[in-house]
Amino acid sequence: MSVLIELNVPHVTPYIVGDLSKEEAKEYFEKHVLPYYDSEFSVFRLEDDNLSFGLNPVRFQGKPAPLWNKDDFIKVMKAIVEAEDRGYIKEMDLVNEIGVEKVRSLITYDLLHRRPTNNYANDIIDPPNEAILTAMNKPSIRAMECRLYDID
Repeated sequence: MSVLIELNVPHVTPYIVGDLSKEEAKEYFEKHVLPYYDSEFSVFRLEDDNLSFGLNPVRFQGKPAPLWNKDDFIKVMKAIVEAEDRGYIKEMDLVNEIGVEKVRSLITYDLLHRRPTNNYANDIIDPPNEAILTAMNKPSIRAMECRLYDID
């Protein structure tokens, strides 16, 4: 008995394997489907690509124009990398360095993560009672280190 499930999703290619057993379907999928979609996914590479955008900002459709420039973003990367042991930078420190509009723009474009109170900082030891900014993730910090090494 064959079961056909119709998918109306443009980024999904449905495959019908008919009456194959689970093992046969797995073998078919691994030999005939996966090789066409094999890629070397890397979170580091993904974050490094995001940093390329941060260093060369352009407007994304549906978002306001980025307000920072390359020099601002280099300052941000240096601040994040230097504060890695602490795990965050204080939002007001960065606002004083590059300005509130630029900081908000970096948050809007997901280049920084904002935690408004220490209620959302359970992973940080002794967080301050004010808004903090972090990198989006650890691979992002590693990518920032590499970019800064290349820039210096």
